[in-house]
Amino acid sequence: QKQAPAHCAVGAPSTNGMPRTLKRQRSDPCRPCDDEIIPPISLEVGAKLEAQDELALWYPATVVQVTGSDVRISFDGWSHEWDESLPMCSQRLREHRGWGTPSRQDTFQVDEVIEALDLDGRWCRARVLNVAEHAAKVHYMGWADKWNEWIEQNSCRMRRLSCGKQAHGKKKAHASARDDAHDGVCALCEQVGALVFCDGQCRRAFHVECTPANNAAVEGDSWTCADCRSGRYRCFFCKRWADASQLFLCPEKCCSKRYHLECYVATMHRHTNSSIATAPSKAAVHEGVPHKGERGHSLLLPTACARHWCAGCGTPGSKEYGKTLTSCVRCCTSFHLCCLPPRLRGEQITWRSFLCERCNTH
Repeated sequence: QKQAPAHCAVGAPSTNGMPRTLKRQRSDPCRPCDDEIIPPISLEVGAKLEAQDELALWYPATVVQVTGSDVRISFDGWSHEWDESLPMCSQRLREHRGWGTPSRQDTFQVDEVIEALDLDGRWCRARVLNVAEHAAKVHYMGWADKWNEWIEQNSCRMRRLSCGKQAHGKKKAHASARDDAHDGVCALCEQVGALVFCDGQCRRAFHVECTPANNAAVEGDSWTCADCRSGRYRCFFCKRWADASQLFLCPEKCCSKRYHLECYVATMHRHTNSSIATAPSKAAVHEGVPHKGERGHSLLLPTACARHWCAGCGTPGSKEYGKTLTSCVRCCTSFHLCCLPPRLRGEQITWRSFLCERCNTH
């Protein structure tokens, strides 16, 4: 039996497959606005224009009814529960500026087939249904209409097919080496590109040109970074150097982050009120890290570092739709893709990595 696809929108779906709560949640004060209001040329039934919703976001809309000096408009791509009646002279109505049409080639086009990243981190073919200045509504090809969703233009979740084919080729070339440890970016310059992977315990990725001359990496050859050669690593929390035997390795599978024991516990300070799974640290014993409390009792340590919990809702990452985590490349801040604040979407490096506000200012 076919399983439910991974395109479930957040919230209870409405009659057109969109969540009833999603539209009211979309608010981004950093979004660019256009102060020039050009009144619609036509306000007849069926006329296409742009209308501003209660969150000051402009969406394509259609006039569905004219009553005296008022018009009733329907937001394209939204169910009729969002229809509104507005005066013809309202500042919330303006001429359509061409989003999604040939007059605006810099935007995704209506009916264009693109690739969209679902909230499970999978690139899927999708058809563009509607386009607004800040977002586009897509239909995942091969799935029912109830999985259609609006995706923010600056969310890094949409790309044209030409870019997608190139990216798939690179991904296939390095598929055997890719895992969650390196976030798909270079450990030194924090940018994407063709990467080589350390075969040591750190499991980090580097650009060939970023590796030092005295230990230069060669693409396609086995290579070990200087940290793994020397057995010394930086604590991911305090950034101080220490021997591997003095650092605690996060027990989470595919996580290569190392911490001083006190730093490992400190990473979870924001989650002290959450239901965090704890256990006596066998990993700490294995790594030779002291794990006894002041009275000789074994410490109950979190079963994973803070990078595996959402800083927004305080729950861990999981395979549920929208619960895949995206993490800051410099600190332990992570968010579920569905919890990522709009202000941080422009700071995403890849779909699973970003630079948080604190790290971006230091």
